[in-house]
Amino acid sequence: MSQSKLDTPLDNQQGAQSRRPLQLWAVDVSEWPATQSSKGALQPLLNEFFEPHEGQAASSTSSQKERDIHQRVLRYVREIDRTRSLAALLLPRIAIVQLLNDASLTSQTSTALAPTAWHDLCFDRTREGRPFLTHPSLGLDFNISHDGDWVVMALYIDLSSSISTATQSNPSSEPITPPAASPSPHTRVGIDVMSLHLPHFESSPSSFLDTMQDSVTPAEEGWVRSALHAGQSEEGLERLWDLWTHKEALTKNLGLGLGFDFKRVELALWECKPQDRRERRGKCEEVLRMDGRKADQYVFTEVSLPAGKGNGSLEQRKRGSKLVVCQGPFAAPQGGGDQIAPSIAHKQAEEEGWLRIWTMQELVDEAKRLATAR
Repeated sequence: MSQSKLDTPLDNQQGAQSRRPLQLWAVDVSEWPATQSSKGALQPLLNEFFEPHEGQAASSTSSQKERDIHQRVLRYVREIDRTRSLAALLLPRIAIVQLLNDASLTSQTSTALAPTAWHDLCFDRTREGRPFLTHPSLGLDFNISHDGDWVVMALYIDLSSSISTATQSNPSSEPITPPAASPSPHTRVGIDVMSLHLPHFESSPSSFLDTMQDSVTPAEEGWVRSALHAGQSEEGLERLWDLWTHKEALTKNLGLGLGFDFKRVELALWECKPQDRRERRGKCEEVLRMDGRKADQYVFTEVSLPAGKGNGSLEQRKRGSKLVVCQGPFAAPQGGGDQIAPSIAHKQAEEEGWLRIWTMQELVDEAKRLATAR
């Protein structure tokens, strides 16, 4: 892995936060029947959603590469993995079609954007596997994650301008470590979601930390172990989940792939005062380090998700999941607020209009509606 600088900023973002350009979508896949994710049941859906309709050129739907990606859904052995894969394909397509057909949103752009049909959208992936929109050309970025009951998406869209897809034609040309730059010159997003229960293959929080040792710095490991040694196993787990989800969201923002060394990133959460996450607001600034240097061009948003409504263990139903989004890099330090803010309850995020929760059935029904619209 190259040791080049990690935190080279993109252009500054002016006033974007007030317009809430960040939108989060979360799909509860726990109630979706396994029979509906059999290969026989999914193939007609894949044909309906991703193959050109009568009178459409094949190129208007996607490249052969994109169609190959769609067919990968069927290569998964487990039904739940096929369900998650389908949800991950539907999420950005539904969101972008809805955005581009919302007159109140498209009126904000300086370049006229015609309403866009489902089959007019085209996507591709970087060589590291990060998906991006190739048509139409927009200043947006999105990222997807899944774990347990949830498939989640972060979408950042700047409708103040229309960005040429030329910036994405060679994603690896950006002269910084992140090879998967978004087509937006403003910001990228990375997202992670994690079910908050001890993995079934781990015997204790201490063994879980041993497993994760290659992903944490010595200082981070010491912070987690200090809680475990004090007999605070729940606090130790919380600290480990905090570190993992925030690091994962950052590296997905960077688009570096699975080979990235997590020890190049350190989150000095022990510097947050007070330690209580519920009282962290205004007390957790400039705690991110990259390659030993402070990196205040990134900010994190955390949302607590409930357990899915389907069958699950008592442990899963009690804990729910943690969703973390990383935005950046910004050209200027994002002072005056938290780099890592307290967790926000999903109900609050829904009420404020920047989180939308779906069932898998609702997602598929909406995809059918949009795919057949004329």
